[in-house]
Amino acid sequence: MERRSNEAGRFILCSVRDLEAKRFCLIFAEGKGLFGGWNILAEKLREAGVVPVGGLKDPPSFEVLKKEKELEPRTFADVAKSKMGRLGDKVWIEVGRKVTPGRLKQLGRCLVGRWEEVAIHPPELDFLKNWAGQAWLLKGKLDIAVMGRGLLFFEFELLSEAERVLVRGKRRVLDNVLILEKWHPEVGCYCNGASDNKAWVRVVGLPLQLWNCEVFKLIGDGSGGFIAVDDRTDSMAELQWARLMVKLVGRDFPTSIQIVAESGCFSVQLWWETSP
Repeated sequence: MERRSNEAGRFILCSVRDLEAKRFCLIFAEGKGLFGGWNILAEKLREAGVVPVGGLKDPPSFEVLKKEKELEPRTFADVAKSKMGRLGDKVWIEVGRKVTPGRLKQLGRCLVGRWEEVAIHPPELDFLKNWAGQAWLLKGKLDIAVMGRGLLFFEFELLSEAERVLVRGKRRVLDNVLILEKWHPEVGCYCNGASDNKAWVRVVGLPLQLWNCEVFKLIGDGSGGFIAVDDRTDSMAELQWARLMVKLVGRDFPTSIQIVAESGCFSVQLWWETSP
């Protein structure tokens, strides 16, 4: 293995020989930015169990790598490219000051809601919006949107009304209890180490003759633990898939289920509504 350079830049030339004594030459370009090139080569070699003489040293942090890279003379194009990069299966980007003060001011009059218990039959958004307008005696406009992960986004036109509603605390809506909190930057995000204990899964390709609560429960229990059925699945208003809420067991999600019935054996696909 040799380190060389030419007009295109630096590279590593590696000569290898296979079991049949055939020789090959592999070339690894240095690459640009914090991720890729030699960094990826080193990462893959470590995964294969290759260790340098003297053992592995503690890997430098992201900030150290970034500072070291900033010491090298670079063109504007290189600087622009270094704002994003790929490390393993993760992509890193730097947004800088792309969050405008106007956007933050708008989010400052927003609340985030969730149901106290798993809502098997949560109110429709139109009903919730009409209920909120009357129950909270709103004069300004209110928009409600589904954020996912069981969260609802309430955008108030007037900051004073958002603060007044927040102070009043929990509110009962039909058979459900709505809990509200002020919006903060981490709402709806997956932080490092965070995980959910339940998720929605779409069962794709389920034969209609098996479309019933007993089969849904069997599928849910087999996927981690049955919790609930989506309203549109229960009423057969959506037949592209059956949507179930199930408990999560670790992060190893099954991708299909084999169903044995009197009429034959069926393979159905599972699409998980969760972060990778």
